[in-house]
Amino acid sequence: MRRTLRSWSIAISALALAVVAFLPSKSRAAEIVIAEPVHGFSFIPVYVAMHQGYFKDEGIDVKLETLSGGAFVTAVLDGEAFAFLGSVDHNAFAVANGRTLKAVSGLVAHANIYLTARKDLMPVTTDLSTFLKGKRIATPPYGNTPTNMLRYLLASKWHLQPGRDVTLIEVDSGAILPALAAKQADVAVTDEPFITKGIKEGVWGEPIYDAATGLGPYTDTAVNVSGQSIEKQPKLVEAMVKAVVRGLVYVNMHRDKLLEFAAKEFPTANKDDLQAMANRAFADDIFSHDGYIPPQAWTTGEAVVRVPGILKKDVGYDQVVDMSFVKKVQKELGIN
Repeated sequence: MRRTLRSWSIAISALALAVVAFLPSKSRAAEIVIAEPVHGFSFIPVYVAMHQGYFKDEGIDVKLETLSGGAFVTAVLDGEAFAFLGSVDHNAFAVANGRTLKAVSGLVAHANIYLTARKDLMPVTTDLSTFLKGKRIATPPYGNTPTNMLRYLLASKWHLQPGRDVTLIEVDSGAILPALAAKQADVAVTDEPFITKGIKEGVWGEPIYDAATGLGPYTDTAVNVSGQSIEKQPKLVEAMVKAVVRGLVYVNMHRDKLLEFAAKEFPTANKDDLQAMANRAFADDIFSHDGYIPPQAWTTGEAVVRVPGILKKDVGYDQVVDMSFVKKVQKELGIN
């Protein structure tokens, strides 16, 4: 059957409209919420990706929501946020309760967790097990990653039992420094920017234990989404992962520019504080270089919550981690 010029014109116009409907459009950018437990220096690759326009390059408008007390995880489970920044153990807890959350990109590849002691108790002249016995340790509330890590270290490394050998004082992260300043606690579980702030204020000295170098590969923070998002919105997940990985690459390759972004995110911190935070992060190789989470990282991560009995059953790597998006992005970006 022969087509008239008009019929061909109509067919081509229809095809063009169909193609446009499936193309990403800046005017119809996907709007997503990424929830974070705190606004922290260790999350800066995501902030860099936002400032550099990497999310916009992928047709995504991102809004960050700081939600404490586990609400950052609940927000994703309830569909109020697309992703959360947090440790993989949150995904394991979800699996144990019949839900599905998976890490789709690594962010912080080593434990960004440190122990500091009140300055009047320094220097530590004994082994940590002896030093910590009888001490009051200020730590975030039960179930938070730093506290899970503390309980794991107490049980597996220092052979100390909370309530018997040490007293855990569980408070919000922002209340830990004041607790030591008021001598309501002796030791703190903390990270930057609080470490530098506490040193400057003379509350504590340099960390007495550095989990970043003490534990090896451990995914302190990942970008996590629901299983439903992976199933129903894989392209959006992949686009988000690409933006995050680009942020990681930028941070690791442009360390000299990191302070520019840090100053935007932490406007009340001075340049010396920000430099100290950056120095500690790079010295401990905190940031993932490519978003990939190795199985060993979850082996350690699972032990952190299994040994102290926080997670009641074994949960496999594939149940809490999905690296398929990272692998696609690595190939696309030419990252080995």
